[in-house]
Amino acid sequence: MPFSILALDFHNTIYDETLEYGLAIDAAVSACLVAVPSVTREQIYAELAIANRELGSDWDDDAWEILPSLKDQNKTLFEKATATRHAKSKELTLSGFYDGIDETLTALKLRGVRIYVVTEAAADAGMRAIEWLGLNGIVDGVYSYPSRKAPAVLKGTYHKPFMPNTTGHLRKPHPFLLAAVVLDEAIRRGEVPADTQISELFEIKQDEALLIAELPKEAPVQQDITARLVLKETSYSTALKRILGHILYVGDSKFRDGMLARNAGVAFGYAAYGKKGHDSEAVRKSLDIMYATTGWDKEIMKLTQEAGRSETVSRLQPDFTFENSLSEALGLFI
Repeated sequence: MPFSILALDFHNTIYDETLEYGLAIDAAVSACLVAVPSVTREQIYAELAIANRELGSDWDDDAWEILPSLKDQNKTLFEKATATRHAKSKELTLSGFYDGIDETLTALKLRGVRIYVVTEAAADAGMRAIEWLGLNGIVDGVYSYPSRKAPAVLKGTYHKPFMPNTTGHLRKPHPFLLAAVVLDEAIRRGEVPADTQISELFEIKQDEALLIAELPKEAPVQQDITARLVLKETSYSTALKRILGHILYVGDSKFRDGMLARNAGVAFGYAAYGKKGHDSEAVRKSLDIMYATTGWDKEIMKLTQEAGRSETVSRLQPDFTFENSLSEALGLFI
């Protein structure tokens, strides 16, 4: 059966993000060091990590204002750091835009395919990138982490934040992230009432058969790994099952994206092209900066990386593999 809904990851699926995050941060830090030469780059990195952890996001611009080493600086420096970061981020986002993405998504849109992005980018950064890439109105909706700064309101593209949980918000590969897409698509089609909640239609069952054997069973990441989406028996079940069967989810990570699709019961297209060309010195520098400045829990990051490298994940077989371009998926859609 041809697919009629494309859900896809953003980073390293729509554009190559490996340089963008770290090098954009580094450009902003360089702007700060000109004004405060007595401070070291490593000191600002460490303070950013603390600020990002306290604020709960790696992308919100107000982090600069609470860095101890910059506390005596005026607002002009913070504005310069933010503007420098955004300019570098835009430059690298545009240069990293994969060949054929724009044409492929436009062609699918013209066929009537619904297009959704499910990304772990923060809301403000994600919607800004959609606008930079000219995808507003082509991508129907973006689902992401929230941000304290309200995301841009774009004509033809809405934004919705990931559902909250006890530690913040859900993250990949929890299948409720795709359940949200299914619910909104069902509401759009008039197949469920507009005020319906995910919990009325779906439930999560922990399935130990999905455990990653190489990780400790009690590791927090295993909770999401073993979360299987189950349809509740309702009068809407047939319509929801049909929508699930019409979705192709595409991403570059067999762990975050492949297991998300598997646990939600939708087809997975592996964006193998998003794994190419990531062994340069510039990429290693960008990743080092990301690890140094992120507010994410370092132990969770370590376990996530181990999960991604595990034999269990490497054996996960995608339904489709796109070696060179997303355009290879065109024949799979209506």
